[in-house]
Amino acid sequence: MNGTFRLINSFPPAGADDVPRTRAGLVQLRFSQDVVSDLRIWNHNMRQIQAFQNLLRIPIKVRRLRRCPNFIFVLLDVPLLQNTHYKVVVLPDLMSTSGQKLGTTEVVFFDTGPCVNIPS
Repeated sequence: MNGTFRLINSFPPAGADDVPRTRAGLVQLRFSQDVVSDLRIWNHNMRQIQAFQNLLRIPIKVRRLRRCPNFIFVLLDVPLLQNTHYKVVVLPDLMSTSGQKLGTTEVVFFDTGPCVNIPS
């Protein structure tokens, strides 16, 4: 075991304001242990993440890079809107490849500002 299994940080950072819109909203989650290398655990973990736009649950794509085993990438499958609250919820059953469960619900939230459009 590698110590306590936890969410270390995210990008955008939790609580960020005026997050600019990207073509696809991407949230990067970094954990203290490997969460993607074991295919059985990865298939389980993909179902332990949800996202919301204000109070409405939105579709997401959950991705991994094998060379970054402590990271999960969440693509919000809707265009980001201006002046809107977003949150990504990681459920407590998310598991590391060592078998440890997160044990708590983690919420990463951010808000877009009035200028979310990317200039051409």
